[in-house]
Amino acid sequence: MARKADWSYVAIAVLTLLVVVLGFGRTYALPMVNGTFGGPRVLHLHGAFALAWVLLFVAQPLLVRTGRRDVHRRLGRLGVPIAIGVVLTMLPAGAYQVTRDLAAGVGPSSVSAIVGVVTSGVLFLTLVSLGIGARADREAHARWLLLATLVVAWPAWFR
Repeated sequence: MARKADWSYVAIAVLTLLVVVLGFGRTYALPMVNGTFGGPRVLHLHGAFALAWVLLFVAQPLLVRTGRRDVHRRLGRLGVPIAIGVVLTMLPAGAYQVTRDLAAGVGPSSVSAIVGVVTSGVLFLTLVSLGIGARADREAHARWLLLATLVVAWPAWFR
C-alpha cells in the first residue's frame, strides 16, 4: 500500500509543474508562439533543461507511487546531466538578464539578479548532490530533491 507521502510528492510535483507553466507561459511560451520572443538561444536551452528537471520531478514520484522503483532508479540517472545543464545554462541566462536590465536602466536590480543566479546555482547543485548522496534514505532523498526542484521553480513565482 502506498504511503501518504507518496501522494504528497506527486501533488507537490504537479503543483510545481503548474507554477512553471503559468509563470513562464506569459513571459516565454506565449511570446514564442506569437513570434515576439527576442532572447538568445541560451534561454531556450536553459528553459529546456529546467523543464526537463521539473518533468523528471513529476515522473519520479509517480513511478514510486505505481511501484515502478526499477524505472525510477534508471530514469533518475538522467537527473545528473540535467542538473548540470540547468546550472551551466543558468549563468549565461543570468548574464543576459543583467545586460537587458542594465540597458533598461535598472542597474541595482541587475546586480541582485546575478547574485541570485549564482546563489541559486550553488544551492541547486548542493541540494541535488545531497539528494543523490541520500539515495539509501528514501525520505531524505525525496526531500533534498524536492528542495532542489523548488530552487529551479522559484523564478516562475515572480513571472
